[in-house]
Amino acid sequence: MGHEKLLQDLEAQRGRDQNWQNQFEKVVLYRKANKKYKDFKEQRLKTIRNELMIVQQSGAGTSRGGCGMKKVVNKEIVASESGPSSSKSSSSSKRKLDESVVDCGLILKKISHRKKEAMVPTVIKKEQDAPPNPYKCNVCRRSFTSAAPLVIHVKEHYAKAKEKFDCPFSSCSFSGNEKNLTNHVKAKHTNEQLFSCSSCPTKFHTMAAKVSHEKKHSQPTIFTQCGNAACLRFYQVAKGGCRCDKK
Repeated sequence: MGHEKLLQDLEAQRGRDQNWQNQFEKVVLYRKANKKYKDFKEQRLKTIRNELMIVQQSGAGTSRGGCGMKKVVNKEIVASESGPSSSKSSSSSKRKLDESVVDCGLILKKISHRKKEAMVPTVIKKEQDAPPNPYKCNVCRRSFTSAAPLVIHVKEHYAKAKEKFDCPFSSCSFSGNEKNLTNHVKAKHTNEQLFSCSSCPTKFHTMAAKVSHEKKHSQPTIFTQCGNAACLRFYQVAKGGCRCDKK
């Protein structure tokens, strides 16, 4: 979560410049290394649990008292961590571990080519390229992926705090505060429909529009939804039809 917040802050301040790209590459490398470490730790814990179960099963028939059982367990744990003097069960577990993973170049003991051919590697998650930045600031020409970071960046070009800011698209004369300007850019320029109705396929630019639309679904005596899949607007029952039918 910390890495995601860092990337979002950098993008909001300066867009996806060279510094953002460098940080993004570092985050990707860190995620890969962290996943390898977690997988190794989980496999190691699993091996230790299996060894303890073997020790407990073998110790149940040889030791009668609680102290005797404790000594046997401690002895086996020390033996499993001592390297060359490991027990047969430990060696067997390590051998099975070596045979269960595809060689990535870091495993010292390589498996045979025949076994490697029989294995089917599974891609857990495919790394995606950074999305393009199609929306540019009309002052400095920095580019952004969506409306929110673009509007935050536009505010930095004003020397003093203002209540209203001009739309960053040169062909538009709209102005408003940060919230209204962000909603305007989403609706008129970037077409970001992030909110979906839970009852129909309609999508909206703001949460307020989504809530207002969903409320009409629960008022069938007042509002009726247009049956045209390209429209799906609500119209008042008293009017008798949708305005798209009159076109």
